[in-house]
Amino acid sequence: MNARIFPELGVDRLCHRLLATAALDPERTIEIAIAQWIEIEYAISLSAAFRELVLCTMEVVVNWSRKITGGVEPLADAFYGPRYRCSLTLNDGTFLPCVVLQSRKRLVELAKRRIQEEMSGRGRIGGDDPYGQIVSSFVAGGNRVAAYDVAEATQSRFAPPLELLSRIQGETTMGWTGWVFRMRDQSLFSYGSSFRMEFLQLPDGYEFSDVDEVINHSFVNPAGTLSRLEQGHRLPEEYLQTKLLRERAPFSCAVDGIE
Repeated sequence: MNARIFPELGVDRLCHRLLATAALDPERTIEIAIAQWIEIEYAISLSAAFRELVLCTMEVVVNWSRKITGGVEPLADAFYGPRYRCSLTLNDGTFLPCVVLQSRKRLVELAKRRIQEEMSGRGRIGGDDPYGQIVSSFVAGGNRVAAYDVAEATQSRFAPPLELLSRIQGETTMGWTGWVFRMRDQSLFSYGSSFRMEFLQLPDGYEFSDVDEVINHSFVNPAGTLSRLEQGHRLPEEYLQTKLLRERAPFSCAVDGIE
């Protein structure tokens, strides 16, 4: 690519700006969004360099996202579609160990449907400002990273295999699940989660491939032995959630190409 076309920005920064502009309005084609931005910002007519810029910016995102969608088993979600767990390295070197890739199209469609429901009075939120609440959930909620800021994607070591997750069964009490991983060396580690299990902490020196057994509704007591948790009952006083391995907070990244 010829960086002399826009010397004051540089190619890398320009590519990020172009993708950001296109992402603002997913209902329009990237060609239209990028073309309008260039014409307005630089008051120039487009040339063959424009096509080169489009191909460059899109190829970067397509390459790293396909690396994950083609090699990671997705989590199924009725609302968001398939969700792929990974780690991302940003263009400035920032490393995010827990990120979920999901469909930009499905996210936009869900937001439009939910906003329309609240505006028409068919929503389920209620309260004084249901429209404001639903807009806030999509616009101001969650941990998000933009696709155009990503340099590289890799598999996340904090994403438990789906087969392992399927062995964690049911809530222990309302809104809480407690279990123990017994490792191949017979070490025991207490885990607990309120509702998110896409990513879990790992004890030092272990990987999820080291897990030999899932012991549901249980914990390691202060004496270092295994104790049971009674489903539907109050948690015992010696069960300290601060001593457990927990879920890791994920970021989300919406990309094209996931249906």
